[in-house]
Amino acid sequence: MYSMTVCAQELEEQNLYVFVGEKISVEEFEPELEDGRILMDSAFQARYKVVENVYNQLPTDTIEFLAYDHYGIPAFSNFEHVLLYIVKAEEGYVHSKYLYSPLFKTKDNAWAAPYQSSDYNHPYNSDIDVEPIRIEWQTPPSFKVEDHQLDNLDNSFPELFYQIDDRTVTAIYGNYIEELFSLKKQGVLKARGYFE
Repeated sequence: MYSMTVCAQELEEQNLYVFVGEKISVEEFEPELEDGRILMDSAFQARYKVVENVYNQLPTDTIEFLAYDHYGIPAFSNFEHVLLYIVKAEEGYVHSKYLYSPLFKTKDNAWAAPYQSSDYNHPYNSDIDVEPIRIEWQTPPSFKVEDHQLDNLDNSFPELFYQIDDRTVTAIYGNYIEELFSLKKQGVLKARGYFE
């Protein structure tokens, strides 16, 4: 049984773990709530293989954690490999909401993620020292564009960083793991109080 007792303030005081994960399972469940509490998110139990520790060492090669998402199924679960951010909380490990990067292998057998405008456009990232770079992918990541994305195509998949062919976008630029973590560390993680 799980109880939803984690709030943002409590998370800031917990340990942050960043790792390359390989999806084993992500399953929705109904958490047990304290009387009078309402959960505005869907709840998921995730199980991932720890492929590589990036920040802090997880004690095992397989990790289970909770994920809460206001929009339904967590977007990170759409990818086989992801850079994930979790924190240690009272009920175990919990995903740091919405933080992830989809990962793909490069020709030099490293992990990298396609360019994501949200990493660069965060208000705290005005002084970043990271830039997107051209990546030589083993298999270039391609995505089908959904109807709701067509109006915002230039913002989500700028032509400088993606090849666009009708409704398919293919990543040309991106960042390696260290750069991805640096972007989050300087931006959203700093805003959430994890780093100064």
